[in-house]
Amino acid sequence: MIIKVIKNLILILLFFIIIITPSTYLKKENEYLFKINNSFEEYKFMNNVKNFLSYKKKIPQNVKIWIYKLTALITSYQSHLTSVKVIHKKLNPEAIITTKKEEIFYFINGKLLPSEDVAQEEQYRSYFYNYPMGRVYQKEKKKDFPIPLNYAFLNSLYGTNPLERENNLEKFLLLGKKIRFH
Repeated sequence: MIIKVIKNLILILLFFIIIITPSTYLKKENEYLFKINNSFEEYKFMNNVKNFLSYKKKIPQNVKIWIYKLTALITSYQSHLTSVKVIHKKLNPEAIITTKKEEIFYFINGKLLPSEDVAQEEQYRSYFYNYPMGRVYQKEKKKDFPIPLNYAFLNSLYGTNPLERENNLEKFLLLGKKIRFH
């Protein structure tokens, strides 16, 4: 009888601890940290993100596109990244990306922004082009891009001046010529 009363008291105590716990604890339940390493697998990452976001019914189309863009970004720059923190929000999930230089960028609407530019997110265009289904894509002319691209992420990876960028490129021989590539 005493043991049953103690068990019930412990359950009640745990219930109140969970309810009274500050919101920072609840936020951590809505965050998932993915470590990026040499064995990064796109398909596995996408499935993990989908499972983490776990919508009750069907994943909304905008979230699917967000997952594809995030996966493409990580796949392209995985050698420069250490982790990605996905934050579950009902309508618009977010991601925080950490580079090997320990710089933090926020992935918002296809844009990678440092913390100081997040508030002005609308001022920058996405890193991704919109490809219309079933049509041939024609690249828009420079004058068609009145909205600038935020280069903070690319500058972080490759450098801000030509000499620094040049030093970050890999050199290899192709058909007897030295080619620089990253």
